[in-house]
Amino acid sequence: MLKCFLMTPFAPEFHDVSDTVADAVKEAVAGEEITCVRLDERRHAGRVTDELLAELRGATLCVADVSGANPNVMWEVGYASALQKPVIVISQDAGPAPFDISDMRTLRYDRSRLTASLKGELVEAVRQTLSHYEVPRANLTLRPQSPKGTVYAVTGTSVIRPASARRRIERLLSPYLSADATWYCGTVGTADEVAAEWLLDNGQRVMPVGYNAYDLSARMLGILQEHGGHFIDATLEQLPRSPGAPSARDLLFAGRADLLFLIWDGRSAGVKRLLAWLREQGKDHVIGYTGSPEDWERRGSW
Repeated sequence: MLKCFLMTPFAPEFHDVSDTVADAVKEAVAGEEITCVRLDERRHAGRVTDELLAELRGATLCVADVSGANPNVMWEVGYASALQKPVIVISQDAGPAPFDISDMRTLRYDRSRLTASLKGELVEAVRQTLSHYEVPRANLTLRPQSPKGTVYAVTGTSVIRPASARRRIERLLSPYLSADATWYCGTVGTADEVAAEWLLDNGQRVMPVGYNAYDLSARMLGILQEHGGHFIDATLEQLPRSPGAPSARDLLFAGRADLLFLIWDGRSAGVKRLLAWLREQGKDHVIGYTGSPEDWERRGSW
């Protein structure tokens, strides 16, 4: 199932906009089930920030209503962009977009003609956004299969300094390189991309695993195309049930890898949640700490 995360101000006057977006997203691709998620519909206990970050990481694409330059929406757009998630921007404002997103195409809609001015254009924008990656990703996707040799998995914080991630990855993983090893890794963000590239450069068999068929960053797509690698859609795999698992991808990592490596800045909520679950499962894992943004500033190092 594909997921669209909707970023919009939490205000009653945007409810009909959200409904129109949800209708457009559901109609966009024939034969594909796309769920539109917005946090103001959630009422269960828990920290909104943690859920927000989890939903953004698991989203196939995002739609952001930047009307009025709402600070929360702008922050979410920035975080989604850092994760290299496709973001479709919509707005009812007639003036220029805020400077930070002025280079992003914006679909303008008329508040008094909501369906007529927004739905059709948004349906087409969603189709084009998904089709932009659909063919190359489909060509790289592997059908379910069993890994060979010793199996490792590596993933981690999405937004960290590349050089810091590379140093930590090289130190942690070098002793485990071998001709018969299979490496699973994530598909979006700095830790996953640096790990995949470094392992492939060292002649390892690498199989990135995504949450779904579209969970693959542009950079990871380029890395796989350059090295002739392949991609695994976790939703296609036959996996045992585990209600507490953060995701099917993490369940695959834990179930098939002999050892997991987690590259962590000490803050990423997604990695923290995965760590807690791995400890509950008694799964062997190694943490490679990269330091916080404050640490980077103090060291003046990338």
